[in-house]
Amino acid sequence: MNVVLYKTTHCPRCVELKKRLAALGINYEEKNIETDSDAMADVLMIGQWVMPILTKDGELVDIETLEKEL
Repeated sequence: MNVVLYKTTHCPRCVELKKRLAALGINYEEKNIETDSDAMADVLMIGQWVMPILTKDGELVDIETLEKEL
């Protein structure tokens, strides 16, 4: 399972999601769209602009779905 968290630098919801992922023991890659142009390109392809964005194996997913898969 390849989980990616797309975030911005000053995003309280991103911080909360990171805490939740850690509490669940889910390993993930973190990408900041403000500092990583490849991450910004990924977000453009996803077509969603509300941060945080969470993907699993390249598909948009929510934390509740990941929790159910544990």
